[in-house]
Amino acid sequence: MTNPFEGTWTYRSFYNDPEFVDTFDKIALAQAELVLREAGPDWLAGKLGGEGWSLEMTGISELVGGRWQLRMRATGARDSSTYGWIYDYVGALAFEWPGADRQVPAIVGTVTRTVFHEPRRRAGESFSFVAVRKENATPSVKPLPENVLGHFADREHRLHHAVWHTLRNFWYDLREDQREAIVHLDWAPPRPARMNANDIVRPLILNGSGEDFLYFHREMVCMFRDLMSAAGESTINWPTVPQPGTEGEEVPPAWPIPDPTLERRIRALKTDEFYWSRMRWWDQQFKDPTYLASLTLGQLGALLEYSIHNDMHMRWSAPPRDPFTNALLPTGRDPKDTDPRWDDPRYDWLGDFYSSHVNPFFWRLHGWVDDRVNDWFDAQAALHPGEVEKFRVNGWTWFKRGKWVQVEQPWVWPAALQGGSSHMHGQHTSDEHSGHNGDHGSDPDLRQKRIDSLEAVLDAIFDRRPKTGAVSRAEHKFATDTKPVRPRISSLFV
Repeated sequence: MTNPFEGTWTYRSFYNDPEFVDTFDKIALAQAELVLREAGPDWLAGKLGGEGWSLEMTGISELVGGRWQLRMRATGARDSSTYGWIYDYVGALAFEWPGADRQVPAIVGTVTRTVFHEPRRRAGESFSFVAVRKENATPSVKPLPENVLGHFADREHRLHHAVWHTLRNFWYDLREDQREAIVHLDWAPPRPARMNANDIVRPLILNGSGEDFLYFHREMVCMFRDLMSAAGESTINWPTVPQPGTEGEEVPPAWPIPDPTLERRIRALKTDEFYWSRMRWWDQQFKDPTYLASLTLGQLGALLEYSIHNDMHMRWSAPPRDPFTNALLPTGRDPKDTDPRWDDPRYDWLGDFYSSHVNPFFWRLHGWVDDRVNDWFDAQAALHPGEVEKFRVNGWTWFKRGKWVQVEQPWVWPAALQGGSSHMHGQHTSDEHSGHNGDHGSDPDLRQKRIDSLEAVLDAIFDRRPKTGAVSRAEHKFATDTKPVRPRISSLFV
């Protein structure tokens, strides 16, 4: 569902009587079911009908002043009892209160009878209407098992994922004093992933940063699969990026965002047209052996990250909500806010580094990405025999540095915080990964050391006041005469 009006609605229309009435029945005109579907970019079609009657609906939707509106015409089919009826509708999506709980989308507007029809229904009369969405706007997705959810919703894991991505993405946006503080914490990214030029994101595809991206998430995917196996569950794999209408993989709706350009961008990502024109093409390109064999591993990772990967995150992203009040958060959690309330497993928005890996769709799309690494190795083995060699890094299968691999040790943690495989947290691994040396994540001292270090990095990035007792935080002095970095949704996956 990508158009905000698409779906099934309960429709009610009323006489516009300005006088008080003792019962609403006196002003009720009609109650019916309204079904709308996308018929093209910003076009709608559907039916409006009740007991013994129905009308065919056609029209357009458009974003006007940050508010979605529709204009539609209803006509009776030639072989129906309503043949000759014509009604015209103008409506808008009702305002959604940011702090309200579990609101139901509604369309409010007016309707006019365009031509006369029997029995004695004169042309030109107008009425008010309200249509309330019947079905849940967010598709239901099978939840993660408790052991998987508990592991990846853990605070250490959330902070690690957020800090790692933020540093790679925003390193060149930070002030010099911020970068110095992060160097002092040993968190400087050895290979930043991108830089901005004239508000255009430029991925750095030649410095090996793509290898960090692929390896970091391979560790996560392997651990996820082990935990799913321990829970007696099978993983949901995407051999092909799901096409529109695939059961269980439905695209959640878009949502109102204060930035109209960003809102239209996200709506576009969720359309059928975007899938068939871009995602389907990427799906085929990143499986083409000839193309894969022409890329270094770093180039593959960077190109994947800043094309189909980012767009899959936002295509399958549901509207972000507060985990306790369920209030809509148009751009998600404030990136500088790491209050423990955000560690609740209900905060699983796919558009936030702090929460994306708690969402079931994360593992489907990253499983697809990781499978492309295997395709890349197979292509290299076929077209460049012996030029890429496998070995293990922290117990996980990876590739030795050489002609097609630039990085000897992918970047995941500072050395002092590594403690074995970075994503394990003391969990048992399967035989496939028996080369792993174990993790110290179950050591409470190391866990707290990691959390303190990660929080200190965020203190530097967002000019937050250091908290007492955190590692090295009291030593940092940050400039206050320039505006600190404030990553936005448009700087994350869009």
